Amino acid sequence: MASEATRQATASFWHYSRALPRLFTTVSVILTGLALGVYLYVALSRLSFPFALEWIEPASYSSVERVLQGQPLYAPPSYEFIALIYTPLYFYLSAAVTWLIHDVVLATRLVSLIASLAIFGLLYSLARVREHSRTAATLTVGLFALTYHVCGDWFDISRVDSLFLALLLASYRLAFSNLRPAWLGGACAGLAIILTFMTKQQGALAAPFLVGYLLIRRDWSRAVGFVVSVSVSAASLLLVMNVSSDGWFWMYTFVIPGSHPLLPQLQDAFWFVHIGPQFYPLLLSLVGSLLLLTYTRAWAHLRERLLLIGVFGLPLVLMSYLSMAKQGGFQNGLMPISAALALIAVDHLRAVLPSNQRPNLGHPLALGASWLMALLILLQFPLLRYDPTSAIPSAGNRAAGERLVERLRTLQAPLYSSTAPYLLELVGQPGHFHPAVLGDLNLATQMQPALKAQLAPYQAAVMEPLTNGTVRVALLPEVSWYNQIFTVQQGYHCVPLPTDEQLHTVSGLSYPFVTICTRAP
Repeated sequence: MASEATRQATASFWHYSRALPRLFTTVSVILTGLALGVYLYVALSRLSFPFALEWIEPASYSSVERVLQGQPLYAPPSYEFIALIYTPLYFYLSAAVTWLIHDVVLATRLVSLIASLAIFGLLYSLARVREHSRTAATLTVGLFALTYHVCGDWFDISRVDSLFLALLLASYRLAFSNLRPAWLGGACAGLAIILTFMTKQQGALAAPFLVGYLLIRRDWSRAVGFVVSVSVSAASLLLVMNVSSDGWFWMYTFVIPGSHPLLPQLQDAFWFVHIGPQFYPLLLSLVGSLLLLTYTRAWAHLRERLLLIGVFGLPLVLMSYLSMAKQGGFQNGLMPISAALALIAVDHLRAVLPSNQRPNLGHPLALGASWLMALLILLQFPLLRYDPTSAIPSAGNRAAGERLVERLRTLQAPLYSSTAPYLLELVGQPGHFHPAVLGDLNLATQMQPALKAQLAPYQAAVMEPLTNGTVRVALLPEVSWYNQIFTVQQGYHCVPLPTDEQLHTVSGLSYPFVTICTRAP
């Protein structure tokens, strides 16, 4: 009797389990559609917003304007301009788009928006090339789109990150492909890595992992093409950039960011604030699926899964960790690890969904455990839900920006607009450096005495118009950066800026102007 009851229970389990893939597919498509739809709604709603969405966006605008004016992007620091600590591809590409549409703010966001769409397409393609079903590939896209808010509402703003990640995924897609001849496929993957590096330096971290992957696969010709492409391209570009900038390219992109310290409290926060509490369903699913493959002795699938984790997951996790554990790191650093988790988490779904390769789970309990892992993936969606309106500038915020611009038109030059120097250009006044990039220089000189001796004269020149009273009017945020500069002793009278003129950003940190200081003639 017990044996017959067991057989009936098993038969019932298999009968009902056949309906689960259809249900899972339906739910996955709906959730992915919602995640993508919400992201696109936010991105398109604020695409043409004429003011900064994030406080360092203006530094990107200034960099693009610099390219368009034919001036060097990497030059000695000055009051007029200090370069960002990134490699230049994003700024050159944005300059090309600006040349076409004559709107630097819109152009820089368009580059990021299109790059984010490319990320979605490349994640889908990477899942498909690993022989996942369309459902699993679609879910990969949805899981990444879901992380938009966790990553600081960053995918579509005028920063380098989306272009960087799109190019990085393109390099993996080319390395995983069977493009023939093999050496050409490897060369293309290597070129994509160099373009990734020329957008953000962290792209170089993926190169040794991809070489290792090709060697493990014994894809010798593709590995040789990759190594030669990377070596020749990197050497040529570094030589040209350093020679043409008299070494300032290396200073801004390697020496200064390399001087920024890793802070223990930020390292702990990375794991215990940003990763564990936000992504525990995906992490539990990942660990559970590895244990399940071990239990069912699906060794070939386990090896493939561990290889993906090592080649794709480890470098992207390292990129995120290094970004967020350094002083000045922010949530945009989560973008690489979010992409890695999205692809790796669904890697075991071939066990429960139709695909070209399915591990033999055998016992119904094993299949049931695999479905539990799939359910955990779906639970990630409600965990990361967010209010999209919080990332969309309000009509009142736009009006505040317009009123602030009108006030600037009435003020006597020279003006200092702190975190929003682009506002000065809107009223026909010369711009100036962004305080965030000066902060990068100051931090580097604090950490390296030799560097301080080299940069101190430039730092003094940058600050001179502020300290000698040249600036007539200054718009300041509510931070202590300027406590010793715009004071009564220096001849400044400071009053609160009206609330209806306080322009706020909606992504990242917010430093709205709250004070206006005027120096008597």
